[in-house]
Amino acid sequence: MRTWFIQIFVCFACWLVATPALAQPGEAPTSETPDAAGEPSGDPSTPVDEPARKSEYQRHLDNGVKLYRDGNYPAAIAEFQEAYKAEPKASPLINLALSYKKLFQYAKAIKVLEQALGKHAETMKPVHKQAAETEARELKALLAWVTVRMSPPTAQLFIDDERVAFEDALKPLALSPGGHKFRAQADGYKELEVSQTVTSGMNNPSVTLTGSRLKGERYTRIV
Repeated sequence: MRTWFIQIFVCFACWLVATPALAQPGEAPTSETPDAAGEPSGDPSTPVDEPARKSEYQRHLDNGVKLYRDGNYPAAIAEFQEAYKAEPKASPLINLALSYKKLFQYAKAIKVLEQALGKHAETMKPVHKQAAETEARELKALLAWVTVRMSPPTAQLFIDDERVAFEDALKPLALSPGGHKFRAQADGYKELEVSQTVTSGMNNPSVTLTGSRLKGERYTRIV
């Protein structure tokens, strides 16, 4: 079975085949990769041979494409991530970027595009590299930049139920335009949560989460 690769940009048209929404990467495993190689051994001390890695890579990539075509983007993301673990290369990362974009998670799409360009640029054709750079630049123009101020400053920040690293919470955060949920947790304080809609650019109001001790009342505000 040939492995199909999701089309990312118009300039990838030279890759198009019978399926309009998909394209074939030149470096993808081919039908010569033996399926009989099976799954890698569960014993971590046993080296995984090349055919087994290829088989695992192709299986996850194929399943990811099928899930993407079905509109099940979260499941497709999981498969593309496993494909990249099996064989790190640009193709799964580009597919990840497409899936994140479908979910309007532009910051994550940019991150994996930049990862593909940073780690695998030498294996990408110039036209594909340029297309990825253009897409990342255009997605960055859509981002909303938001500053979150918390008291106590050591509180753990969550945005849309995803943990934000402490060092990242200290600087402006890149978010997709739209509604987001901001939540702060700190020992000895009541959990705080506030929702805010943000738009592209740097002119968004900062989000302030001011906590009170457990015996006090909850207090949140946006300034």
